Amino acid sequence: MAPKSVLYLDSQQELCETFKQFLEKSGDFTVYTCDNPKNALKHISELNPDAVVSEIQMPDMDGTEFLRCLRDKGFNTPFIFFTKTCVSDQIIEALNSGADFYLKKGKNPKEQFLSLKEKIESAIYKSQMKTVLSETGPGSLFCRNPVPHVLVAIPEAVFVAVNDIFLQITGYTREEVVGKRAIDLGIFADENERFQLFSELEKNHYANGFELKIRSKSGDIRLHRIFSRIIMLGKKPYIFCTSEDITEKKETEMALNDEITRRRILQDRSRDGIVILKEDGSVFELNESFAKMLGYSVEEVKRMHVWDWNHHISEKEIIEVFRAADEKGENFETRHSKKDGSEIDVEISSTAAVISGKKLILCICRDITHHKRAEEALQIVNSKLNLLSHITCHEILNKTLAIKAFLSLLDDQNLEPEISDYLKDADLAISSIERQIKFTREYEKLGLNEPVWISIESLAKNLEDFRLKVDCDCSRVYIYADTMLEKVFQDLFDNTLRHAKEATRVEIKCRKNADSSLLITWEDDGKGIPDSQKEQIFKRGYGENTGFGLFLAREILGLTGIAITETGVYKKGVRFEILVPKGGYHLKKMF
Repeated sequence: MAPKSVLYLDSQQELCETFKQFLEKSGDFTVYTCDNPKNALKHISELNPDAVVSEIQMPDMDGTEFLRCLRDKGFNTPFIFFTKTCVSDQIIEALNSGADFYLKKGKNPKEQFLSLKEKIESAIYKSQMKTVLSETGPGSLFCRNPVPHVLVAIPEAVFVAVNDIFLQITGYTREEVVGKRAIDLGIFADENERFQLFSELEKNHYANGFELKIRSKSGDIRLHRIFSRIIMLGKKPYIFCTSEDITEKKETEMALNDEITRRRILQDRSRDGIVILKEDGSVFELNESFAKMLGYSVEEVKRMHVWDWNHHISEKEIIEVFRAADEKGENFETRHSKKDGSEIDVEISSTAAVISGKKLILCICRDITHHKRAEEALQIVNSKLNLLSHITCHEILNKTLAIKAFLSLLDDQNLEPEISDYLKDADLAISSIERQIKFTREYEKLGLNEPVWISIESLAKNLEDFRLKVDCDCSRVYIYADTMLEKVFQDLFDNTLRHAKEATRVEIKCRKNADSSLLITWEDDGKGIPDSQKEQIFKRGYGENTGFGLFLAREILGLTGIAITETGVYKKGVRFEILVPKGGYHLKKMF
């Protein structure tokens, strides 16, 4: 089905682009934006949108005047006002001019756009239905439509109109159907399905994609996918319903999926081991790679159970895990015992599926023994290097402390000016060495631990300080980052306290981008950063203090592919943008 087109008018280009991205991401809409009604009038004929959304307050011509011009030109396109204005006289004037809906802009863009999307869909649907249902008699567009159409009166629940294809499918005549109820004719083969359909209609005023078994006059039962909606014709509500016979399609799909699923997951050429398990832990099928991984033949493994090669989990625990498994799947690491008694480390990717009516668990197994041994060896080496670095730094700091103590003893001596200058230079050099050592201590922690999932909200709460209010709009957002991520947020907080003394608040926000990356913004209301310094502040040694804070922040984030930049407007506050790549974040479910 071709996307529905929407023309959106607003003088705020940023809002236009945001709405365009929001509406087009579903693939159901194409959005044209315009910031001037006069320009829109010039191109309205060639665009021919399915709906128009407009702000009232616009340059050169307001939204109401624009609507009147459209109606005068004969355009009956659905029209929706989406405006910050909320004056009753303007609302009445807008509706009297032919607007379909009037929606006031609010503080929550996501909720507003969702509400606006519903209004657009409803307006387009009503417009289309007026055209389709302008006539329902024999020979009309309604009757000749190749898709089954029915119109049911509410609350009587009787058929008011049905089209020819519906009569052909069910085997009834128009006289046998019109004025009767579906329940009287026995059209619904399953009463529970009928109840669910009407419950959904009562709740949402529409019910799309319901699969129902429909009984014909002869008693033949076919599976239909139903699309229903409550509409108003005049001042009376009706249920308008279309359907698609999917009986053969469903049967073919199930048979094909069973065969394809069974064969594709058992590609013996895969270097990974593949095994399909039953709920009781026995083997359903496997590929040769899995048998070789364990040192058995394929026939030997077919007579085994999971606990025969995995001794680290009990039979009872395995059965419970299999019963709870679903199509979402799970990834984990474990150890498998080989035929010769040795053990290997494996990485498992598992998922459950119903094939031929049976629940099976697909496991793709990869031998990561060499990888784990190399990883362990690297951890040992890193641990030793970190210990050596720590000891060395400690000893150097002790020595620099001793040197500074000796230099301080010379402060009270009446030394020649030239010698005093040399001593001052020496003191500065020692202070520089101390800063370098402290930086080294921090830098050696990078990558020391495995990245983990960290809550942005919890990091914000740890920043609570009476000197500066922190507002965070990132509930349930977790990002995959180095364990030193907390230091990044602390450095940003300290940066605001130190360089933006006039700041009163910090705002942390999260937004998903069109490319599925995550944008985290850190903003304060201080003086901001000049354009010439926006990249300099991330360089090592830059700044009024050590200059290591923002350099370290970028290094810490970079370990998991996260980028940070400063994009604020000078004298209007700082704005740090932290870009998390797709897959590097997730939203924790509330329940």
